[in-house]
Amino acid sequence: MNSVFKSANNNTSSNSNSSQNSFQKEGSVEGYIKSALQSLAKDLSDINFEESSHFQEKIAEIIQLTTLLDQQRKLEKQTMWAIAEKLRLAGDNETLLNTTVEEVQELLNTDRVLLYTFGSDNNGIVTAEAVGEGFTPTKGEKLPSLCFGLSNAISYQRSRVMAIADVHPAQLSPYQLQLMERFQVRSSLAVPVLLPGKVWGLMVVQQCLKPRHWQDSELHLLERVSTELAVQLQIESVREQLQSKLKAENSLAKVIEKLRQPFDLEAEFKTATQEVRKLLDIERVVI
Repeated sequence: MNSVFKSANNNTSSNSNSSQNSFQKEGSVEGYIKSALQSLAKDLSDINFEESSHFQEKIAEIIQLTTLLDQQRKLEKQTMWAIAEKLRLAGDNETLLNTTVEEVQELLNTDRVLLYTFGSDNNGIVTAEAVGEGFTPTKGEKLPSLCFGLSNAISYQRSRVMAIADVHPAQLSPYQLQLMERFQVRSSLAVPVLLPGKVWGLMVVQQCLKPRHWQDSELHLLERVSTELAVQLQIESVREQLQSKLKAENSLAKVIEKLRQPFDLEAEFKTATQEVRKLLDIERVVI
């Protein structure tokens, strides 16, 4: 047994450069680990003793797990890129919000996804929702932030996430439980949408038919979508400001252009005399 670790240690320095190079090529911790384990497996294959096959099997399992993890993260990146592209192409604020909840609902396969905008520190309104058939809609509802687990915007900003796997065993107040049951909520996951200097609102994912234990990967994806939404909200705000400014400038330019046009007094008098002559049905009008 000691010979195994002695051999592995002897080979560490000789393989460090290749492992570091592999880490740089892979660009991830998983790539570095995989390369190091493959190198160790090769070293063990050259050692003739009973435990070598056992160690090689364990290493093969770890390599397989890191490969799956790497594939999962690549898939997450591709998924996020596709969602971000759809959000960038939304065109207006309402489409942006609706696209967000629809994409998240499809991504996480959940009963309800909603966006909640704070109007005050502890109250707000549901501004967008994607919900399954048969469940009570929440869009347009003015609700306290307690409805999603925490009392105010600052609490959501500090905690970064509010996950409730099952509302019944969770330590919720009777009022909170009443709010949850009103919309058939069994499980809830909420993350804040943060703009510079304030909490814009919440992105909330809910399961209605049964409890759901939220996975770290689901939380990670929801946080990334929330971040992308915050970016697009800021871009949309700047766009609206520029369009409003441009509209005002165009209106002002038209007024200035009219003021710059020469006033033809003779033409105005001629038009006036003709209109009066027609009105009174006489032969001549003189000003």
